[in-house]
Amino acid sequence: MNLIWILSIVFVSVIFIGIFILAKFFTKPIDEENNSLLRIFPFEAKKNSIFQGNLYLIFIYLFSILCFSPIILITDGLGSLENLKTLSLIISVILGLNGIVFVFINIFDVTHVKAHLYLFTLFSFLSMLEAALIFVRSCVGYKLFLEHGNQNIGLLISMILSGILFLLVVIICVNPKLKSWAKLEEIPGENVTYKRPKKFVLAYSEWALFLSLFISEILYLFQLLAK
Repeated sequence: MNLIWILSIVFVSVIFIGIFILAKFFTKPIDEENNSLLRIFPFEAKKNSIFQGNLYLIFIYLFSILCFSPIILITDGLGSLENLKTLSLIISVILGLNGIVFVFINIFDVTHVKAHLYLFTLFSFLSMLEAALIFVRSCVGYKLFLEHGNQNIGLLISMILSGILFLLVVIICVNPKLKSWAKLEEIPGENVTYKRPKKFVLAYSEWALFLSLFISEILYLFQLLAK
């Protein structure tokens, strides 16, 4: 088994888990409510202590770099179906670009509203595109194997999972609640105040698309192993 493939799977998974742990358990509370990834933005995790905030950003940078790892694997001969090499490289580049977009989503917080929303729109588009192309690649690859009288269970599983992932990503991206993402809950009292709802749609959508990026990366790495 390819050593670079094993290292890619391990490092991507460890860094992904590290990002979620830092965000969930070490982000400074935004109010009296417990922090939940359903109501805090990814960029708020960098507002921890200097050490934890910098560690979070380092993990984000490393994750974005590792999103390009399939390119190395393809040039090393993995996923060597000739008819799919161009598509494979395109998917690898899109995964890497989406990792970079997530970095910028963490840099431009909602104080830069227009920039943040443009980046989220790009993040959504690339997430749908990568999931769709991974699904297409698995379908074409599986069909090529069938034409030669063979079956490839790995590609079949990848085809099913990537198809489900694509549908879920589309549902996230076309959620009508995103149009009123800034809506807050009113706290009654002498002086009316507002707080974030328990489910803040833009915040949890960003985390959901980051999760889809991780799943796409893992699915694609396994797909390359299956050819």
